[in-house]
Amino acid sequence: MLSIDLGSTSQEFIDWQAVKNALLKGEKISVKQSGKEIGQFLPSFAQSKPMPKKRKLGFMLGEGAIPDDIHWGDDEVMAMFEESFDEKFD
Repeated sequence: MLSIDLGSTSQEFIDWQAVKNALLKGEKISVKQSGKEIGQFLPSFAQSKPMPKKRKLGFMLGEGAIPDDIHWGDDEVMAMFEESFDEKFD
């Protein structure tokens, strides 16, 4: 774990590249003042759930079939929608 001491930062140069690399590797970075830990930098993925695997679209392609005689809609229901639509825009 990388450690940054704020008490010595005025005399020393902080290697921000090392800080960035540590975060990209998933390491925690301890922030200290006078040798006492006051906080931590955590990589964003360490705080949350693990990244989900990417899902492949169309993975069920060809696994199901829609029958030719499927009932796509009820004429009575369609008529109710058309009536309410006509009333709003007349």
